[in-house]
Amino acid sequence: MKILSEYIEEHKLLLNKWIGRWSMEEYKKAFQTFKHMNETNNIKNIIQDISNLEFNIDHVELVNDLVQIRKEIKNKNFNVVYITGKPQDIVFSHLYAKALQNEHSYKYCTTAKSAIEILSLNMSLHDLENRLSKLNK
Repeated sequence: MKILSEYIEEHKLLLNKWIGRWSMEEYKKAFQTFKHMNETNNIKNIIQDISNLEFNIDHVELVNDLVQIRKEIKNKNFNVVYITGKPQDIVFSHLYAKALQNEHSYKYCTTAKSAIEILSLNMSLHDLENRLSKLNK
């Protein structure tokens, strides 16, 4: 699994694109990188493109484990949008937000256009799609 990232200061936006097969080990490494980014940037919005992630949520304990890791970041409320079209990812996103007791800040959608609308970003669809596609390279 790889998590490719770009921070866009103008929008206080962190773009993450998750690719490959889910790995808790890789997630923990990426989370440490995120904690460092969070300390040095003013992140307010996060778009998580998980549409290319091979993820199988076959037990609720995984959600609880990920919530405990996320709670390491204290007093930070981000607006997070997961881009996906897979029902299991939508279920995961919902359970994750509910477990954080932060459902209002965690949403999911199927398109970059919807992500822009949900986060009320002053950003063109072309720019966002271009940035997400460049993360693959």
